[in-house]
Amino acid sequence: CDGSVPHFCYFSPKWDTPYTVDTVLTTIDVNKIEISSSYNLPPQVETAADLLAGYLIFDYWIDNIDRHYENWGIQIDSVTGKKELLPTYDHGLSLGFLLFDEECLDLAPANHVQNQSSAFSGNKGRSLSMNGMLVEVISIKPDVARVWIERIAKVNHNDIIELLDRIPDGWISNEKKLFAIDLLEFNRQQLMSVLY
Repeated sequence: CDGSVPHFCYFSPKWDTPYTVDTVLTTIDVNKIEISSSYNLPPQVETAADLLAGYLIFDYWIDNIDRHYENWGIQIDSVTGKKELLPTYDHGLSLGFLLFDEECLDLAPANHVQNQSSAFSGNKGRSLSMNGMLVEVISIKPDVARVWIERIAKVNHNDIIELLDRIPDGWISNEKKLFAIDLLEFNRQQLMSVLY
């Protein structure tokens, strides 16, 4: 934790510790980070590591490539010392945000997802793909991953369209909106294929 920020901490890895999915989930458990009692979570989600696994499943769905160590944090109660995982935040690099409109017209979501790298390291320090991140989360937390994936599976194609249609005019181009709809549906189908 950064002592200059008394109530908010980032996970700050040692330089010799790779930033992997396993390292992050283990760090949460070892440091006894808890879940806020104000959250309304499925009963199977019992630990903060289970909740962060949900963040990573959500990241896969929305194609959030930016879950580096400063994009999740904990808060520490200055009186009790209790540590709680903060809600998920900073999803700005999602839904093909970095693509130009012309690319959105020509790029199939399957090709886009295949080339995406997560913020995590994989074998030998190489960047872990988004697909690789998903595989690791599922292998480390299979039961809780299933719970989160089942929630996403309940969102249907019309729900996705309805949600993106609520974005005010001028905030997103039609090309990006259509790409985002296709991407969310493609990734939802990919997640569902893990279940069935």
